[in-house]
Formats: sequence, C-alpha cells, structure tokens
Amino acid sequence: QACLLLVRLGGQGELVAATLRRSLRKEPDREVRATAAKAMASLRIAPLVAVLIDVLQHDKAGNVRANAAFALGAQDDKHAVPALVAALKDDEIKVRARAVTALHRLRARSAQGPLEARLADPSPQVRNAAVRALKALTGKTYRPNPPG
Repeated sequence: QACLLLVRLGGQGELVAATLRRSLRKEPDREVRATAAKAMASLRIAPLVAVLIDVLQHDKAGNVRANAAFALGAQDDKHAVPALVAALKDDEIKVRARAVTALHRLRARSAQGPLEARLADPSPQVRNAAVRALKALTGKTYRPNPPG
C-alpha cells in the first residue's frame, strides 16, 4: 500500500521498484509476498518488470510466483515473455495457468509453440487457458489434448 501511495504521489519508479524488490526478498510471510506481487499488477512502472521476473523465477512459494505471472501480464512489456514461457513448465498448476493468461494478455505470438504444448497439460485449467490464448493469438480453434 505504501508503494501504491508513492506512485500516486508521483514517486520515482526506480525507488518504488527498489523498495518492492527489497520487501519481496526479505519478507518471510509468503502471503504478504503474494499480496505484494499481485498489487504490482496495478502499477505501470517499467522497473517493476525486472522485479516481477525475479520473483517469478526465484520465489519458493507457488502463490507468489503465480501472482508475479499475473502482474507481468498486466505490465504490457514483452520483456516478460521469456520468463513467462519458462513458467509454463512450473510444477504448480496456478503458476502455469497464470503464465498462460499473462502471455494471452501480452499477445505474445512468439509463445505460440509453448502454448500449444500446454494443450496437453495435466491440468484442465491450464489446457483451457491455452485454448483461449491460442484462439486469441491465431484466430484458429484449438482443442485441449488431455494426457493419457
């Protein structure tokens, strides 16, 4: 909330990003980290993309990584695409689903192949998100391909 206030008051993007980076790295409570990561979706500060990518790649808590993927999708910055593509292979269903949705929001045509691979994801949530993302990116109709 303090960072949101800084932004509204005209705070410097670098300062806000540095503050959030420190908070996310040092905060022991994963729910607080998850809430902070999700709140970053409402901030449009370029330096936050690097912070969110770092969280997506390194936080041990799945809900924190999932919220980082969600926030990256709201940033409208293609620099996030490689990290989101890598997150499509995360062990956590929610992380994979949020990564698919973020790639959809970013209109990441370069992610078509990795998104097609998610059509066979073990999770129906991820498969269905991939169907929607691919339809939006290509205009073609896709079907989930459940494993087995």
